[in-house]
Amino acid sequence: MCYVVKTIAGHTLRFAKQSPRLHLYDNFQAVGGQLWPAGDILASYLSTPPGIDLVRGKRVLELGSGCGYIGILCGALGAAHVTMTDRLLTQAATTYDHEGLPLENPLAQHPSALLLDTCRANIQLNATLLGDRDSDT
Repeated sequence: MCYVVKTIAGHTLRFAKQSPRLHLYDNFQAVGGQLWPAGDILASYLSTPPGIDLVRGKRVLELGSGCGYIGILCGALGAAHVTMTDRLLTQAATTYDHEGLPLENPLAQHPSALLLDTCRANIQLNATLLGDRDSDT
């Protein structure tokens, strides 16, 4: 397996590379499967003394965690509890009848937990940094 490695505040974090299965989804839905430069900027701030003070010993809620970059970093920086969330993906799928009315799409009824599975895998990859800290995905 290929990894993206980030070293922040003395912590080396590993993340599974974007799943090739994400190409099945439209671009808007696939954004969570990769590390973004904005995450690097936030990670840089969180690794400063004021940033560490924001998370150390606190309960952190990350909305739209994607692959878990910032949530895992918060755990490594000493957050007491981290909850990471993301939405379930559904295959792009609204189809329309000849009058332009939406038709029910059976694929939309079976969401994929691909991003959440990737986030859980990345938590496991970094488990030694997180120790016994409490985390939810």
